[in-house]
Amino acid sequence: MKVEERLADLTADLVEREENSVFLERLFSLKAGVWEDVTALCRDIVHLENHMAQLQRSSKGRLPVTWLDYPTSTYGKGYCLIIFFVEELHWSNVALYNKQWLGWLRRFTAVQPEGTRDPSRAILFTDGSGRSRPIAHWCLVPVG
Repeated sequence: MKVEERLADLTADLVEREENSVFLERLFSLKAGVWEDVTALCRDIVHLENHMAQLQRSSKGRLPVTWLDYPTSTYGKGYCLIIFFVEELHWSNVALYNKQWLGWLRRFTAVQPEGTRDPSRAILFTDGSGRSRPIAHWCLVPVG
């Protein structure tokens, strides 16, 4: 698997998976627009230690991340952009994420549209009522 594919998988997991909510809590504790290395935000998250070690071996650059408020989202209030960027690879990944839902994720189940794990598709969450709402939408952004 190419390093760019591993980066895409890792960054998707950091945003989508409930067991990585500590990463999101640490990220959102930073002021909007402040860049931090993903490795620092993932410290002491045991199930990610192997991923972080592989990432450091396969990529010469750091994996910085930041977030920005996105008040004009067509999905409504509370959304922000989470931006991952590796300058040395000219690689980036951007997620549209609803910060208000961070504490609520334990009550919801993720449903990937059409049963795929396509990072360009919206991640929908349902509370079992039959209604789904997007919480994160991925966009791969070409750089350079």
